[in-house]
Amino acid sequence: MINKKTVVSENRIAWIDVSKAICIISIILGHLNGAQPVFYTGLTINDIIFSYHVPVFFILAGFTFKKQVISRDYINHKFRRLMGAYFTTCAFILLMDSLNLLIEREASIKNITHAWAADIIRSFFASGTIRSFGSIQMESMIGAIWFLPVLFFSLIFMQILENHLPDMRKQYALLGILTIAVLIIRDMLWLPFSILCVPPCTLLIRMGIDFRKYRLLDRIKPVYATALTAFTAWALYHGYGRLYLVTDTFADLGLSLALAVAASTFIMLLSRILSKIRYLQFIGRNTLILLCVHNVDIDTMGKWWSELSDKLHLSIWGLLILNYSWNRFSAKTMP
Repeated sequence: MINKKTVVSENRIAWIDVSKAICIISIILGHLNGAQPVFYTGLTINDIIFSYHVPVFFILAGFTFKKQVISRDYINHKFRRLMGAYFTTCAFILLMDSLNLLIEREASIKNITHAWAADIIRSFFASGTIRSFGSIQMESMIGAIWFLPVLFFSLIFMQILENHLPDMRKQYALLGILTIAVLIIRDMLWLPFSILCVPPCTLLIRMGIDFRKYRLLDRIKPVYATALTAFTAWALYHGYGRLYLVTDTFADLGLSLALAVAASTFIMLLSRILSKIRYLQFIGRNTLILLCVHNVDIDTMGKWWSELSDKLHLSIWGLLILNYSWNRFSAKTMP
């Protein structure tokens, strides 16, 4: 049963927002200082957080998934929320690249058109890290917002499966086969909007559906939690946390996916404990805008943002988050 104390306004479940908050903070931490060693484990921050920070989002998308008829209204709704945010962020990146050229006094027609062409191409492919698309060699990639088109197409694909292939076992079989297929062809070509990431991400959404359907989080007893923790620690130590959904790269397909589910389960259980922390709830409710702002920041503002922060001896990005968060939090809590 869902505890009413963990439910916030607008029918949101508090621990889900907290899970999202933990993951978006982990994503930002990984981008800023992911190579930092973690104590004496021999692991880096990225070795740990990659096991859960993106998988949790897809599992939660499954947890909140509802079977619907694939209508124009449904597609338009998902497109406006996810692809709308994606294209808006891409537009901001294009504008900021142009502004950077003006600031650096390199705003010739040739440089601006080159930057625009590069931004349009990388926006079309929506690659998080891949820079080679056949004969096209890119100087940069779109970054963290690759997640948005992949989530959009994964949700549509999951609806197709639920409406036309309702048997759960057949869904798992098909998604497993497609995941293996993309691992084979990923090095030969990369399709627009990171479509090749859809099968493994839809597989995680399918798992999220089962988490809710079978109330798996409520059935985890202490002995199972202990075993889950032990497996997670073992798998991380042996390098199976190197699960890069952004490129369909897994240290080991089976063990890496098992670790992703185990680590994600741990994060969701932890989030239930932390579900009353309102600040984390707030961050979780605003992960979409934080992801987009963060992507623009690291993609286009790095050079002069870093110079300014060095002069002021502070983290501009940290201040932006705190300022934005405090304003929103105050607006919601003040009478």
